[in-house]
Amino acid sequence: MHYSYGEKDMPFKRIVLYFTPDLITDEDVRQKLLEKVTIFTTQSLKASSILPLLQDLTRELDSPGKYHDAFISNQLNRLLLSILRLEFNAAKSIPKTRSAQAVDYIHTHYMDDISVNQLAEMLYISPYHLCHEFKNATGKTIIQYLNTTRILHAQRLMLETDYNITRISREVGFSNLTHFNRIFKKVTGVNPSEKKKQYKTNKW
Repeated sequence: MHYSYGEKDMPFKRIVLYFTPDLITDEDVRQKLLEKVTIFTTQSLKASSILPLLQDLTRELDSPGKYHDAFISNQLNRLLLSILRLEFNAAKSIPKTRSAQAVDYIHTHYMDDISVNQLAEMLYISPYHLCHEFKNATGKTIIQYLNTTRILHAQRLMLETDYNITRISREVGFSNLTHFNRIFKKVTGVNPSEKKKQYKTNKW
């Protein structure tokens, strides 16, 4: 699941959580969430109540404390149940900005070779104007956003697979292992091998 938020006139932020169905303790909740992909709008989600739960989860994952596994399980199930208890309507179809289209393309094709010129041509805009719009909308350059997305998926593969670092780097779109290692440490603060060990130690 992912959750995007931001203050007025400020770049949005996105929190992404990856988890497996077995972490959902209630069978009814699990089945409801497996039925279909659902978009919950910010109006129904009441950001003030959902965001703190997400932030608690991400802080615990970054800096595990006592009873880590129990805390993660409890907070995750509390978050999912809180969302399901809210009334919501299907999100309306809203025309997407070019920046939003670029973000969607990156999330779908992050494993491919993506360039600013390619995105600009696809969106019928000059590279300069696309870069300007994208930075204003997300707070990051296109390359920064692409790299962050790739590293996020690299961390997911560390959790979900037994792939070695070289294979993970290729799977998420890096053709050069040294470059992958450098970007990974820049984004996460640790090198890939250290992060992989952390996940094995704190697997939940």
